[in-house]
Amino acid sequence: PLQRLNKNGSLLIECLWAVLILSGSLTVIIHSLTSSLRAVESHSQYAQAQLLLEKEMSRLIQQQLIYGSLDENPNLSLQEKYHYSMAQHPIREDPDGTVLKEVELKVSWRSGKKEKTMALFTYFLDLPGYR
Repeated sequence: PLQRLNKNGSLLIECLWAVLILSGSLTVIIHSLTSSLRAVESHSQYAQAQLLLEKEMSRLIQQQLIYGSLDENPNLSLQEKYHYSMAQHPIREDPDGTVLKEVELKVSWRSGKKEKTMALFTYFLDLPGYR
């Protein structure tokens, strides 16, 4: 009877170890899945921000809104989640009035507690009499 009692006790301990290992494994798997989902969501936001930046820069160039100053213009917001700002910095001015400008278009959005920003830079040659 004593030998039988030891067998039953070891079976219980083996079951407890199996449950412990299984629960630890499931915890690791669930953690890795949630991390992957967060990474996919972040990548999706960056991809959408990039597309919006390219679209907005094309629109500004086509409508010739790139002339003048639009620093921190709140009217550039296309969606509630994303906010745009545009800044221009003259790099070189020639005596004939030609100005080479660096144009920076930024988009920012909130993701959870973090503020994320993406910027697109281009150069613009402002020729006198072209407008």
